[in-house]
Amino acid sequence: MKSSAELKSQAKASLKGRWGQAVLLNLIPSLIAIALILLILVPFILFIASMSDVSSI
Repeated sequence: MKSSAELKSQAKASLKGRWGQAVLLNLIPSLIAIALILLILVPFILFIASMSDVSSI
């Protein structure tokens, strides 16, 4: 079994010079999740807003 120091050095070595790739691999799913949430929430919020306009008439 490897010690935590060995695992840490192995992780650093595998990411050396590839930080941009690591950032993109974490950023892309986050952006997709944000886009999906917005696609669901924006119509829902607009629907609720339009319902409150109708009920105030």
